[in-house]
Amino acid sequence: MKKLFRPITVAIRDKRLRLERTTSGHNVEAAKKGLEEGCLRLSEAISFEQFFDIITDTLRIILDNVSEVLLFCHDSATDKLVSTGSVNQPLPTHGICKQTRELGHRKVFRLLDASDPLCQLLSLTNHFILPDGNKVVCSPIQDRHTKKTIIFLVVICNELTSDSKDNLDHLEKHIASTWYRLNQLQTPSVVASSSSELDHESKKILKLCGELYDRDGERLQQKLLHFLQEQLDCQFCILFFVGEDNSIFSHVTLPNRPKCELFFPISTNSFGTAINKKCPVVLSDISDSEREQLEKCLGCELHNMLCIPVESRSDQSHVIALFCAFNKRGTPPSEFEAMDEIKAHNTFRYTTTVLTSTIAYQKEKRLKTQTETMLNVAKKQGHDGVIEAGDARSEEFMQC
Repeated sequence: MKKLFRPITVAIRDKRLRLERTTSGHNVEAAKKGLEEGCLRLSEAISFEQFFDIITDTLRIILDNVSEVLLFCHDSATDKLVSTGSVNQPLPTHGICKQTRELGHRKVFRLLDASDPLCQLLSLTNHFILPDGNKVVCSPIQDRHTKKTIIFLVVICNELTSDSKDNLDHLEKHIASTWYRLNQLQTPSVVASSSSELDHESKKILKLCGELYDRDGERLQQKLLHFLQEQLDCQFCILFFVGEDNSIFSHVTLPNRPKCELFFPISTNSFGTAINKKCPVVLSDISDSEREQLEKCLGCELHNMLCIPVESRSDQSHVIALFCAFNKRGTPPSEFEAMDEIKAHNTFRYTTTVLTSTIAYQKEKRLKTQTETMLNVAKKQGHDGVIEAGDARSEEFMQC
């Protein structure tokens, strides 16, 4: 006889998502969808209250059998990590929290000693004995700019699977990015300057839109990339287009550099993360071989990078391109910030519709190049009679 589990109902973006548990364990597809929804909600968060609620909701979806969630957030006034909620408690200075913070990365504990100060903050009964099959997951999240721990997660749940570890990794990247954005916008002077800056940028984008109605797809693309290069104050900008063969490609045209084509399969490279998880990717996320290909094509050493997915206006679940900016200018070289990501997203919010003509042009150009390559290979390897027949068929195909 099958054992029945009570369904869990979680609020996501003002909708109710019903997660059904079966005897086989965690619902992988529901967790994946919950991660996507959670990351989208984080990008829309405008307060720390929303921020904390979204993190808690998402953790309960992507991890199996969550019974407790504790969040500790960096308090700028005291420079300490304190718990969120009605009563603010500092992160324990000894026990498993201290061990994890000193390690600097996530750690899963199978046991929790009754003397550990964390027990007083958790709703555990039976003399602080963990529920059957549960573990304590402690995870410090660092600000990628200062390397300080800004959020400390404590979750009681079932053992982490490879899928849940990947989901948690991606969620934590979004948490760090959102925390940085909210922390900047909470400062009054930053709020005023950011609002004024974005209003000024919007006027520039409107002017750009008037210049983008160009029948030449390549020229249109160069106008857009030149605009973003100036707005983000960086050395290079590239648009990768999502191909029908589960890959991304880009025809790179730079001053004083030969034209080159970059190609990466989505399933086996780091850029696929930005497309599949709809989250930003930085230079440290990509492999050495990917970095080497980029540097060879661009003709210089890369110091930093920001890549964001460009979503379709008609269907936000569909990523149509990947925008990448390289080498933020500054002495010494500075890193891309949250405001750069906001500027790029704001630009594509107005220009995505026009961008479709560039996408069609680039796909047509790539198809033509592939066809010519295959014909050249056939000419070299085939017999004379086969070649002549192939040429005739190719001419007929090109005329069509």
